[in-house]
Amino acid sequence: MKNQFGSLSLQKGKLEEQIVNQTEALKKYETRLAQIQTKLGTKSISGFLEEMKQLIRSKLRRNSHINAYLQEIDRIDDAMLVQIDLQSAGQLSPVYIRYCICFIIGMSLKDIADCFCVEVSSIYTARSRLRNLLKLEKDADIDVYFKNLIFS
Repeated sequence: MKNQFGSLSLQKGKLEEQIVNQTEALKKYETRLAQIQTKLGTKSISGFLEEMKQLIRSKLRRNSHINAYLQEIDRIDDAMLVQIDLQSAGQLSPVYIRYCICFIIGMSLKDIADCFCVEVSSIYTARSRLRNLLKLEKDADIDVYFKNLIFS
């Protein structure tokens, strides 16, 4: 009986330590999420993603890929944006976060340019700057980086 209590006491101590660690990790996550929301000027990431959907709907009305883009946005979650923000050490502006979303959902460069009313060359520049902000190697494929976020 004494052995059983000793074992239970040890397990209790380990569980309490895990609770403390998870609580700290959750606080950090929630703090980062709140920072992203403040930066985006929104109360929720889902609201921001809905704004992105509206932008795509309005700018790409006649595009045959619009439904695929909208479905892919539904796969994006808070954790994905927190991961991107952490990778960039909080250096991404709202515009670059929007570009990230476009790359995550697999938008073509032309469609991104149409959405933001910029030249395709500006999208190449944004990709290069994002690669630097995300601290990726110069020859790293940014599309692979974003696809890995979806499947991780």
